[in-house]
Amino acid sequence: MSAASPADSISASYLVNRGAIATFFSDEELFETQKADYDKYVFGPVGFEVYDVKVSRWDRTGSTFLYGQAHNPNFAGGETSQVITSIFARRKTS
Repeated sequence: MSAASPADSISASYLVNRGAIATFFSDEELFETQKADYDKYVFGPVGFEVYDVKVSRWDRTGSTFLYGQAHNPNFAGGETSQVITSIFARRKTS
């Protein structure tokens, strides 16, 4: 998002990404880490704030298409699960 893109009439935004997560994270940890990241780098700079994060485990049984397989030096390690993450943000109120 850029400061020029959200018109004043836009009150909410919805973003979805596909990737992988470490399976040992709780739903609360997933919410907190995604909220902190997206508030800092995506939504916060343009006056929005994450209010909900939904993580759906993605069964890729039989699929050869890889998501989340690139090297990531920030990855916590351990067993992974492919996921679709939905991130909901709304305009901050003063």
